[in-house]
Amino acid sequence: GSDIRSDVIFSRKDICSRFHLPIESPYVLVLQHSVTHSYSDVSLQIVETLEAVSKVEYPVLLANPNDDAGGRIILDKMHDFAERYDNLIVLPPLGSRELFASVMAHSGVLVGNSSSGIVESMSLELPVVNIGDRQQGREHLACLINVGYDRISICDAIETALRDDTYRSKLMEFTAKMTSLDTPSAV
Repeated sequence: GSDIRSDVIFSRKDICSRFHLPIESPYVLVLQHSVTHSYSDVSLQIVETLEAVSKVEYPVLLANPNDDAGGRIILDKMHDFAERYDNLIVLPPLGSRELFASVMAHSGVLVGNSSSGIVESMSLELPVVNIGDRQQGREHLACLINVGYDRISICDAIETALRDDTYRSKLMEFTAKMTSLDTPSAV
């Protein structure tokens, strides 16, 4: 199902020590898949995201994309950028659902275009910066900040997700409402 809270078995402290992250600051999780088979487009799209997150003052975890031709281009670019910027870390393939769910649950914001990300982040009250139109039709979700493949917009959206109190309180209201719809109310 889309509620992954039960899979979150590692604490924030576990995750931070496993990936050598400072426990006192939030980290950003990037989960971006290729949406096109065109080499130049895939490359362009992930570069905009990587340029944006390289400017963030927090650690950024880059999750493995789908294993297809586009995914391999994305992974190559992730490695290129991680060599140049200290705050970028390419995650190893996480293998277990629990580990992935825990990394996601403790992140400050999810950035990318993954549908699993969007659906699952709602159960985690996790802000999402959704890039591009791969998730067309989900614009109603209050947790989403929708942006194009543009480094400036992506950067601004990450700042909003991490720092904007109005957005954060809207997110909390929204997820509370969603959660209450899932659970039968006591009569």
